Amino acid sequence: MMVVTGFVVILLMTYLITSADSAILIVNTINGAGETDGRRRRHIIFWGVALALIVGSMLILGGMMLFGSQ
Repeated sequence: MMVVTGFVVILLMTYLITSADSAILIVNTINGAGETDGRRRRHIIFWGVALALIVGSMLILGGMMLFGSQ
C-alpha cells in the first residue's frame, strides 16, 4: 500500500510542477509580447519566483482553509 501511495504522490507532484511551469511560460509570453531575446530569462525567473511566493504564503497561512467558508 505504501508503494502505491508513494507512486500517487510522485504523479501528483509531477502534474503540479508541470502545470506551474506551463503557467509561468504563458504569463511570460503574454507579458513579454513574445520576445525571445535575453530579457526573456529574467521574466521567467521573476514569474517563477512570484508564483512560488504566492503559493508558499498561501500554504503557510492556512492551506485550503483560505478557500473554505467560515
